[in-house]
Amino acid sequence: MTQLGILDRYIASEVLKAFIAIVAILLLILVGNRFVSYLALAASGSISGAAVFELMGLKLIRNLALVIAPGFFLAVLFALGRLYKDMEAAAMAACGHGMPDHYRGVMLVAVPVSIAAMILSMLVMPWAEDMEWQVLNSEQQEAERSLFPEGQFTERRNGQLIIYVDSLSDDQHRMQDIFAWQFDRVTPTVLVAANGYTELDRHSGIHYLVLNDGRRYDGQAGKGDYQIMSFDQYRVLLEDTHQARRPRGRDEASTWTLLQSNNVADKAALHWRVSIPVSVLVLALLSVPFSRVSPRVSRYGTMILAVLSYFLYANLLTIAQSWVESGQVSVGLRVGSTDGIIYVDSSVWPRLAAQGPRAMIAGRFTLDRYIGRTVVTSAVGALGVLVLLLTAFDFLDHLPAISRGRYGLADAALLTLLAMPRELSQVLSAAALLGVLLGLGGLASRSELVVMRATGWSPTRVLGSVLLAGLAFSALAAVSGQWLVPIAENHAQSVRAELISGRKTLHTRFGFWARDGQTYINIRDILPDASLRRVNIFRLNSSHELVLSLSARRAVYVEDHWQLKGVVMSRFSEAGIKTETRRSIEWESLLEPDLLAVIRLKPENLSAPGLFRYASYLDGTGQDARSYWFAFWSKVMAPINVLLMMMVVVPYSFSSQRSLGAGQRIVVGALLGLGFALLGRAMGHVGLVYNLSPIFSAMLPAVLLAVMTVWGMRRVR
Repeated sequence: MTQLGILDRYIASEVLKAFIAIVAILLLILVGNRFVSYLALAASGSISGAAVFELMGLKLIRNLALVIAPGFFLAVLFALGRLYKDMEAAAMAACGHGMPDHYRGVMLVAVPVSIAAMILSMLVMPWAEDMEWQVLNSEQQEAERSLFPEGQFTERRNGQLIIYVDSLSDDQHRMQDIFAWQFDRVTPTVLVAANGYTELDRHSGIHYLVLNDGRRYDGQAGKGDYQIMSFDQYRVLLEDTHQARRPRGRDEASTWTLLQSNNVADKAALHWRVSIPVSVLVLALLSVPFSRVSPRVSRYGTMILAVLSYFLYANLLTIAQSWVESGQVSVGLRVGSTDGIIYVDSSVWPRLAAQGPRAMIAGRFTLDRYIGRTVVTSAVGALGVLVLLLTAFDFLDHLPAISRGRYGLADAALLTLLAMPRELSQVLSAAALLGVLLGLGGLASRSELVVMRATGWSPTRVLGSVLLAGLAFSALAAVSGQWLVPIAENHAQSVRAELISGRKTLHTRFGFWARDGQTYINIRDILPDASLRRVNIFRLNSSHELVLSLSARRAVYVEDHWQLKGVVMSRFSEAGIKTETRRSIEWESLLEPDLLAVIRLKPENLSAPGLFRYASYLDGTGQDARSYWFAFWSKVMAPINVLLMMMVVVPYSFSSQRSLGAGQRIVVGALLGLGFALLGRAMGHVGLVYNLSPIFSAMLPAVLLAVMTVWGMRRVR
């Protein structure tokens, strides 16, 4: 074989190895997240344990079809980019094998991968989607026919039916001591029964809860017109299985079915499947120009442009599909215009990357990279130390609970692990600040900053280098605040509530449900100060009969008990129903504020979209939403604050860093970071006390940092 053929085969081999590795990583990420979701469904009893692995296999097939195109795109970028960085591409060019010749080696892999993608998208993926639909619906029916778990609240009908089963019979065929609450848009109903079971009417598809030997109570607390009915057997509608089952959609339809259909939406779905193998070839054309990079210039700038191009292409495909479904454009125009735009994109963007930013960066990139590496290394080290310290302290806080037997060592370790994203988010700004102090301080102590200034590097250019390095920490602040912290805190909330209450709690759209002995409690709202609003209490006697129905407008925890305010109640006895109205009464319960604190997430631990929706809801209902708006704007400002924290100490590095040791710099950084953190928290309370605008309160620390940065930079010029 000629030398040219050897080079083609070598490029194809490098691309193929990178493709396998990248696809494996992408699948691991996607399937791993889905695996956790399926485990959660299995733990809740929605699906069986055996179905988890069956669903995982089907999901693996679907995800494989979806990641082939982006995986191949990244593989070519990494494989050819490495050839350019290691001067192998230059050696090939010297032998007459230039960038246009790289396409042959890339296409040796792209064509088989495109064929495999076509088989997956046209045949295998619809089959996997249909099988997943069958498994999920089969598991749903099986779960509906099974008994409710003992010792847990379960909701049905979108929260309009709440069921609590105290225990199961010895033969596991019946539920015992059942409490149920349902709301039918008029009055709430309480049902209590000695035992019961579930039943499915196969003709109508309606699923029932059958209660035996119990009572039904219709009415509201404080009113004497309660209707009480004793029954030997009573059926409660759970779900209409036929209506609850998700119908087959276009994702589950076979390609042959879509081909025969004249529906515009079906045609759009068909051409979306066609676009998967086509996109492999299109992205192969796009990836070769983007992979070209100078050995002395970082390839990540071009890599970012390449990834942006892929997202542009993917979004264009999605938008074009929606246009086809709505009849705004034809199918041919959809495919041609999208691929045409991405072809122009592949011709223009690499030239811009080579002629514009690359020329601008070439003269200063070495120092940019050196300063950035120094700052990032110091900041990562500071971040690791701070997170480990806070994690250790967090674990120590769990020791009293472990000693009291509330939960074990493994549970404490899990809670500590889930707290790490929150700890990281809290110390990220301080760690970034310390990174600049230590990094630039080291350069100043070795007179490297002096040398840089002598070569024409002004403090402003050093500030720009620090700003570029800070973008990674700013992105980390955004990711941790928007996704990592809310996800981890939600999971930690569930774990803590389960450990403290023994799974005797439940969140629904009608509020929070809990059990305390023979008392069942419904709390509609848990306020930020741990007070409660709209509390309903149902107490049963030893014979499993309702003896008290109580409703309170508000509840406040005082010393060791709850003070219920605005109370109306109905007491049930053989003599009849007695109603009472009280201004306030004492209520002792194991449902203490420490449990409610873990049930209700703090505003700073919610995501920005969640904060926005909830604050808008509070505004719409006339409630005070200032604390949530402050948390929202603080979340928005977090990435900017990280950059400002890094920038504010740059002038300080030029003025006095040579006279300070590492220990003193750490103290200065710790004081600045602590002061900024305290100011940020204080502004939230100050804004509430003095009725300041939440956006003003959240942005004031950032404005002060910006002013300090400008003032400091003017001094060192």
